[in-house]
Amino acid sequence: MATDLLAPVRLGIRITVGVLRLEARILEGFLDVLAPQREDAEEWVPADARRPVQPTPADVEPLDLEPEPLAPDVAPEPLAPEPAVALEPEAPAHIDDKPELVAEFSDPGAEEGAGAELHVEEPWQGYRSMSAADVRDRVAVAEAAELAVVQLYESTHRKRRTILDAAQRRGRELANAPAR
Repeated sequence: MATDLLAPVRLGIRITVGVLRLEARILEGFLDVLAPQREDAEEWVPADARRPVQPTPADVEPLDLEPEPLAPDVAPEPLAPEPAVALEPEAPAHIDDKPELVAEFSDPGAEEGAGAELHVEEPWQGYRSMSAADVRDRVAVAEAAELAVVQLYESTHRKRRTILDAAQRRGRELANAPAR
């Protein structure tokens, strides 16, 4: 798989090398035409056909490889540590701490606020006109579904504590009753 990914790169390199070789040959041909030939000069030979010239031992100067001795009484001075510069953060020229209203928008119908709106109907017809004692008497014999509606209605409307307490008592009775 890795060789498949490298194939285009290798092809590009080969093409580039070939183009460069072709350009070098063309340039050598132009140099042959443009370079004036002197009669006393050696015949021009292309760069790739020339042999490198080997220097003879007489042409090379010997190198002095011995290092200079250091003076024994001179020791290098230790570097003094630079004093640390404490950088204080630059305070901004002005900070505006007043809130700025950028945009205000809402969905249509969201004027009353976010969240679900719950509307609970009366548990039974005429509930609103009944007294707390009459509702407690009916709750005492209510089934679980009717009891749940009474608790929800009272907790969202009049919030009468006597009815809510009666509904809780009836709910415990139903939970502790043996299954039929």
